[in-house]
Amino acid sequence: MLWAIILATGLFFLPESPRYYVKKNNLEAATKVLTQLRGEPEGSEYIQQELAEIVANNEYELSVIPTGGYFSSWLACFSGSLFNASSNVRRTILGASLQMMQQWTGINFIFYFGTTFFKELGTISNPFLLSIITTLVNVLSTPISFYIIERFGRRTILIYGALGMLVCEFLVGIIGVTAGRLEKHDNSAVSAQIAFICIYIFFFATTWGPGTFPLLGDIDCTNNSQLHGF
Repeated sequence: MLWAIILATGLFFLPESPRYYVKKNNLEAATKVLTQLRGEPEGSEYIQQELAEIVANNEYELSVIPTGGYFSSWLACFSGSLFNASSNVRRTILGASLQMMQQWTGINFIFYFGTTFFKELGTISNPFLLSIITTLVNVLSTPISFYIIERFGRRTILIYGALGMLVCEFLVGIIGVTAGRLEKHDNSAVSAQIAFICIYIFFFATTWGPGTFPLLGDIDCTNNSQLHGF
């Protein structure tokens, strides 16, 4: 609970975003937040350019989003035809579906129930330590995604990431119902399962883990351009 308390306490000191203040027509507060985030003096050219860009984007959104009120602006995300690749509803479904499928990869089974699963294998003396190792694999693999997303695009890495996870899941399952069964106590088979689980986490951490989150920023219901990376 300690880390949750620290996080909750820190949220009270977290400033609102500059974009929020611009939407509220409070440019002074937006400028102040930008200076804190960027470590630049308030009157610097860098701060003024970024603020001008935020203001311009906000004005553009106001010009194309229906001005009927709060609910109508949200309903704009569901406008258009399902058969039109550039429609808002297609973008919304794409973003929501990717987030849903990210959870369907099965990664939460490892992170939430990994200790229980490793214990049930019957040949691991310290399942909790192994769960820490899988978490470290996830943390250390994630920075690789920063490069490959820019290098190959999200669509490509999501396809290959899903394929890699699929193969690893099948291999873990096949080994588990053959040489890795509890009554056989085959340590080499269990070691192979653990190895493929770590490889599976590597595929997730470099593709589907971080790759779906930035996409939501590209799904702009006010812009008819194609999604970056798709």
